[in-house]
Amino acid sequence: MKPQVLVLGPGRVGRCLALAHQQHGARVQLLGRRPGEWQQWAVNQQIEAIFDMSEAGAEIDLVLLAVADDQLQSVILNCAAHEFCSGAVVAHMSGAFGADVLEPLVAAVSATAALHPLMAFEESTEHSLTHLRSCLVSVDCADEQLATVSAAVACWQARFHRLPPKQNRASYHLALSLLSNHVTAMTSWAQEMLQPALGAETNNLIRAMSQQAVEATLNQGGAQALTGPVVRGDVRTVQAHLDALPADQAARYRGSLLAVIDLASSSGRLDPEKEAVLRALAKGAINS
Repeated sequence: MKPQVLVLGPGRVGRCLALAHQQHGARVQLLGRRPGEWQQWAVNQQIEAIFDMSEAGAEIDLVLLAVADDQLQSVILNCAAHEFCSGAVVAHMSGAFGADVLEPLVAAVSATAALHPLMAFEESTEHSLTHLRSCLVSVDCADEQLATVSAAVACWQARFHRLPPKQNRASYHLALSLLSNHVTAMTSWAQEMLQPALGAETNNLIRAMSQQAVEATLNQGGAQALTGPVVRGDVRTVQAHLDALPADQAARYRGSLLAVIDLASSSGRLDPEKEAVLRALAKGAINS
């Protein structure tokens, strides 16, 4: 008998997980709140698109909650009001919450878990599924439920890592956001400013410099890997950077400067007097 899988949330994450289980031979239902192109996508993948939990099958083996963080708790309470969760494995995909947020379901289900794939999901579901099969997934669940949870999502083919007990979810999630969202924003900004000067060479340069910076940080530590005008205490260059930017982008640059100044200071290579001037510039206390 085919396993029955219900995925709540037809966004990038939900589609990827739905496709993983459909390709593994499960009967998959994908639940969304409103009509959209995801419906046709589901039909093309032989996945059933539904709009209400009452449409879910009577005996669901696995429920995956791939919804936005601010919707998660209300969705969990809604699930608790429906019998389809009885006996199922239920997992959410949020990095911001642990398994404890699923407490309203614990009495009715066989296992609960927080499963957080440590990857950036793409618009292309097929590309995301390829990355899922080699990515690291953080796990938060009870010890006695680990085998059950792992078996339920074995078709992901991912590497699973148990998070330490009482892990600070906010700092964990922030670190991942810095790696993904903030890097994306900074890369996009650099690309925008470099394109007029470098043209077709822009992307190659960004790729090479980014890889070099990451490798140097991992091998040497950030304090020693840091280069550039801040760690040299080159106030005039930093002022020129600020002068070259419109007001909104100058404010953005000031915010990012503080992290660089902190790292430069920890390296012992930044002159204290110049550090004070750079901090004043970053805080807008000195007109550039």
